[in-house]
Amino acid sequence: EHMEAALLETPPPSLIEVAQRLGYRHIASLRNKFPELFKKIGANYRATEKYLSGRKSRSAAAGSRPDKDGQRKVIEMELAQPCPASLRALAHRLGYVSGFDLKLKFPDLCDALLEKRREYLQKEMAERLRVCRQGLEAAMTEEPPPMFISVLRRSKGINEWYLRKYFAEECRSISLRYIEYRKKQMKEAEDRLLQSLQENPPRSLNQISKEIGYSCHTLVNHYPEISRSIMDRYESYARNLVAKKMKARLINTAIRSLEA
Repeated sequence: EHMEAALLETPPPSLIEVAQRLGYRHIASLRNKFPELFKKIGANYRATEKYLSGRKSRSAAAGSRPDKDGQRKVIEMELAQPCPASLRALAHRLGYVSGFDLKLKFPDLCDALLEKRREYLQKEMAERLRVCRQGLEAAMTEEPPPMFISVLRRSKGINEWYLRKYFAEECRSISLRYIEYRKKQMKEAEDRLLQSLQENPPRSLNQISKEIGYSCHTLVNHYPEISRSIMDRYESYARNLVAKKMKARLINTAIRSLEA
């Protein structure tokens, strides 16, 4: 479903982007599982301006590629960064098609670069998970219990798939807690509706809904029979009230005419 949706995206995503969204490290996993979709997504991306301009840039880089010592210096400079670029990105910068070509020439440097990048990303991931866990644990004790979608919106830059993958139990707990809270609220609303049937004079469903805190539409959807009874009772009361007022008006008119 994710891959089929990716075919409709504008601009089309790359196979690497789609693989990362689904938690795969290599696009080969997608090729093995869904070869036809793999080919279509790849073809879509290769037709994009982003891919074509990148291809031109790589061709230009290949034409002005430094010699072996110069390439070594570029890798060493990247290795000095807190988070080195990926081997693929570095290879493209030097005009190579893939990181494999670069690794053949500089295996030790490339291994060191990959290891440093892996360690940095692991620490970054650990911190990201720590912050997510902290937010979810706070939501699990929050009063009133929040909706899961509200918790998700607070986690800026984190999608639902990510949270449910790494914090399945916490996400389930937040959802179940909110469901129980809603059930309790709706039960209290039902009790309040039933109580209103004993009120005299009766009130309209609109008045009662404002007091309860739910819209008339919500109350009618959840409790159609009770809501209908409240509306019928109020309509009958309102008609009788109007009839009494009309009768009183007619009597007053008749009395004034006799006095005249």
